[in-house]
Amino acid sequence: KLQFLYLIGRWLAMAYASEAKQLDQWLRVALNVARSAGRIALQYTEDQLRKGAALEVEIKPDQSPVTAADKAVNEHVKARLEACFPDVPVVGEEDREGSAPREILSNDIWFVDPIDGTKSFIEGTAEWCVLIGLVRQGAPVLGVVYQPVIDVAYFARLGGGAWRQAGSAPPARMACSPAEPGRPATVVRSKRNPPRGFSKRIEGFRSAQPGCVIDHSPGSFGLRLTSVARGDADFYIACGSTCLWDSAASEVIAREAGCAVLTLYPGDPEMRRIEYNTAVSLVHRRHIVCFPAVLLPAFKAHALPLLSSPQEMLKSRL
Repeated sequence: KLQFLYLIGRWLAMAYASEAKQLDQWLRVALNVARSAGRIALQYTEDQLRKGAALEVEIKPDQSPVTAADKAVNEHVKARLEACFPDVPVVGEEDREGSAPREILSNDIWFVDPIDGTKSFIEGTAEWCVLIGLVRQGAPVLGVVYQPVIDVAYFARLGGGAWRQAGSAPPARMACSPAEPGRPATVVRSKRNPPRGFSKRIEGFRSAQPGCVIDHSPGSFGLRLTSVARGDADFYIACGSTCLWDSAASEVIAREAGCAVLTLYPGDPEMRRIEYNTAVSLVHRRHIVCFPAVLLPAFKAHALPLLSSPQEMLKSRL
């Protein structure tokens, strides 16, 4: 019996090592693709400056903006990933609208946001990024968040830790850092569209963490999550309107940095992990919260009752 258990344990260890090696290889590909995609997007901004003309912007059915750069980067990333991984479906933001595609039930699937933070891209700021995430059996296992303007990449694979690399410098390990007693907690939210009821909810969070600071964060879901992952912020909440391609890459980075990434909904006291293979919709119907995992008991005791009950949560958008 002991020999049998030993053989089973050894087999599991070998299987884990094999998957880790595969994910490392896939991660290197995703990093290269994200960097080349960033160069394509930057070329559009350089052409815009040279011509002295504004980017042409279209409005999609969901009222979000899209540019030729979004579409070109989407096609580039999709073509590169499909060439390298012909058996793995790729779903990009600019591919389709509405219901989830049949491929979402696949064992492996790539989710791509070619330009996360299109409004910031249009305005010519650095607050946008390229997102590439791999979901395996319904859970993110690999992610790249690349910020082209400053040439910084955040990346992770399951079990391999979270990393930040600036330019060609060696990658540095990332870890979240919960607010110590006496230090104000930093709560990040979008600097656009101040949500109704936000001040009331933050005051409640402030009572649990005195000295709470509200930070008007970058116009990108991926950059907000990585701000918590690298310890620059302590708490982030996204209320609706985020999609699977927004969270797939950044969730695994945040988790590998020691964060809890969970969903909640007004009136529902239960927090759950993000679902990626429901085959219902590409849009998250529940609110997403991200904070250092060590604060989970305190969050359940102080912040969850506040955030899961007010009706304003249904009307808010951070």
